[in-house]
This record gives sequence, structure tokens and C-alpha cells, in this order.
Amino acid sequence: MEEFDDLDTTPEDESRQHLNRLADRLLDTKRAEAAAAADRYKVVDQFRREWESSSASKASLAGMRVRAMRAELAAALGLSERTIESLIGRAKALTTDLPSTLIALQRGQVSDRQVQVIVDEAAGLTPDETAVFEAAILPEATALSGPKFARKARTLREHLRAVDLTQRHATAAEFRDLGLAGQRDGMADLLLHGPAQHSVAIYSRVDQIARTLTDPEDNRTLAQKRADVFIALLLDPGAVFPSTDTDAEKGPRQPVLHRGVRPNVNVTVPALSILGKSDEPANLEGYGPISVDTARELAGAATGFHRILTHPETGVILSFGRDKYEVPAELKRFLRARDETCRFVGCNRPAVASDLDHTVAWEDGGGTNVWNLGCLCKGHHRLKHNTAWVVTQARDGTGDYTWTSPLGRDYTTKPAIRIGAGVITQTAWLDNDPPPF
Repeated sequence: MEEFDDLDTTPEDESRQHLNRLADRLLDTKRAEAAAAADRYKVVDQFRREWESSSASKASLAGMRVRAMRAELAAALGLSERTIESLIGRAKALTTDLPSTLIALQRGQVSDRQVQVIVDEAAGLTPDETAVFEAAILPEATALSGPKFARKARTLREHLRAVDLTQRHATAAEFRDLGLAGQRDGMADLLLHGPAQHSVAIYSRVDQIARTLTDPEDNRTLAQKRADVFIALLLDPGAVFPSTDTDAEKGPRQPVLHRGVRPNVNVTVPALSILGKSDEPANLEGYGPISVDTARELAGAATGFHRILTHPETGVILSFGRDKYEVPAELKRFLRARDETCRFVGCNRPAVASDLDHTVAWEDGGGTNVWNLGCLCKGHHRLKHNTAWVVTQARDGTGDYTWTSPLGRDYTTKPAIRIGAGVITQTAWLDNDPPPF
């Protein structure tokens, strides 16, 4: 028996076997996620095809049928309409143009992220080019992942369509954009999507200036200097940086003065906080909560600063309703501060770039007042008036919206700044009556 004891599994072997079992479970999970993604694409494309032939898809304007469908799926899945638009496009491409890729995803041979890359790079290819591209890129999925796979796919595509790269770049440049994504702890990401030559030039310029800031007492990292330089170039009208240009005879040029722009912001500040008697944060329109110290700094620096004081106990903001269709400037500022974004389900388009919409149309008896007005971006404004989407606004003054989709599903959206519930207590009041505060 002692001879067989020497063959017993050691603790190290048992640990290794257990870790291998866990790794196998993770691989099973990965394959299951890929199969689920494939099923989702199939269902989404089936939904698209059936929607296009159903009564729910009816819309009064051309093109609104697709918009209504995107809104229906976005609200149901809790995703943005842009995400849903991409999902619908990928589903259609996979079921019609890239069947082998869909099969590979169903079998777990490629990941959903790799599929997204394949679909994106196949866009615009002819059927023959698509077949060649798909056959060449699928075998790479096992060996490559992440940026390497994306680079390989992009390289294959460019070899197939090298002759029209200039035209494709011009078309892609039509979709340039600047986005803002809020982060924690009072931070945010500024996202520029533009022509590569411009983006690289901007980064290089900022990097060059940052590298000239070599004061021995400056403890900032290079990354911090880049961020500070970029901010100063846009916001500080008196920013002075050493020139990165060099004259062959005279050496480095003199420092260059870079003129910027002054901020125009809307900040909502609790009354007690601005008096220094409360730590309740202020609200920066387009971002969210900021410290009161930051709000005070903005108040001193911005030429277009508007302060809205909230009630210290109920949070109620006074509105300025009038018995006329035109929305007065004071009420516009109030509504944009209250809503902060378009009030459709999941939409994040800034309120300042949106329309002010009468929930109940003026011609139908709706008044120009706080509980019958709200911010809708142009796209969702048109959606409301030209499709089967229906919206109601709470009559208690809270600013809550309830949207009913063409399929009869209800979704509630709430304002960025919550007005105290129960502010309007007399439900028999007419829309044209002034609010009781």
C-alpha cells in the first residue's frame, strides 16, 4: 500500500486541476455569451422584418417608421437609439451578407466584439469583396484579439478597396462629432471623432507645448500637463506658452499668446450651499453634481452665468408661466436646467440643443407652463408628432414623463432636477392657470 501512496495526488496537483476546471467554465461562459449574441442578432433582424410589415410601423412621415422601431427597441432594452441602430445594422448584415460569421459566432469561434469589427469593416464592400474578406478574416479570430484583430481586419479591407480610400475618407468625415461623457468625482471625458490628420495634429500640438513646460518646481506629470494645456488653449484667453517652432537663424521663437473662449454655463445651486451653510452639491448643466466651490469659481469666470436657486427644504424651483404660446426666456432657462437632456427614453442630447415642446399641443388646449412643457431633441420631437408614440406629463409639477410605445409599453423618464412632489395639489386647475407657487 505504501508504494501506491506515492502515486496519490499532491495538493499542488489538486490546485492545478481545480484551476483548470475554473478555466474551462470560463471558456464555456465565453461560448455561451457568443451563442446568446448570435441569437440576439437573429431575433433583432426578425423583429425588424416583422415590424416593417406590421401596423405598428405606420408613420405619417417617410423615414419615421425606422425611427419608431429604434425607439421601441431602445426603450425596451435600456439602450441608446444609436446603439440600437448599430445593433439593427449588424443583425441585418450578418443574416444577409455575412452568414459564415454568424455561424462562427453561434459556435463560439468568434466573439461578439470581433463580429462587430468584421461587420464594420465589411460595410461598403461589394458582395464578391465581402466573401473574400470574410473568408480571409475569420481564421484570424482564433489567433488575434482586440486591437490586433481590428488592425488586421482594417488592413484586409483597405487592400480590397484601396482605389477609393479618398472618397471613403470624405464620406466618413461627414460623421465628425464632439461628445461629452460624464465620469465620477467631478470629471468628464471630451471625445473628438474627426479626421485623423486633425486629431493627430491637435494631439501633437498639445503634446509639444506640454513638453516645453520644464520648470523644475513643476511636479505635474506629462499627462497632466497635456490636459492642462488643452484646457488652457480653449478656455483661458490669456494663456501664454513657449512656441514649439524654431527659426533656423534666430533659434526658438518668442512665446505665443493663444486666445480662447469664455465658458457660458448653467449651474443650479442650493440656496444654503451658496451661503456656506450646507454641503449639498451644485448641479452643472450637461454633467451633474459639482462642488459648491467649483460653482463659485464658475460664477466668477463665466460671462454667461445664470444661477437658479432652489428652495432649501423642498428643492422647488420657481417657474415663470404666462398665458401665451411663446415661452419666456426665464421659463426656458428653468426648463433646460430642470430637464438637462431630451426627455425621451434614454436620450442624452443636451436640453440646450433641444426644442421646447408642449406636451399637450397649444392648439389642443395645452398651456405654456411648467407642467406642460419639456425639452425634446428635434428627432424625438418629430417622433412624438409623426408616429404612434404618445407622451403624458405628470400634473403634480414633478416633471415626470410617461411615454407609451406603439406596442403599448410604458416608460417613465424623470427630470435631472427633481421638483418637490405634490407642488401642484389641485388637479382641477386648467392648463392655462398659473402654478400655485
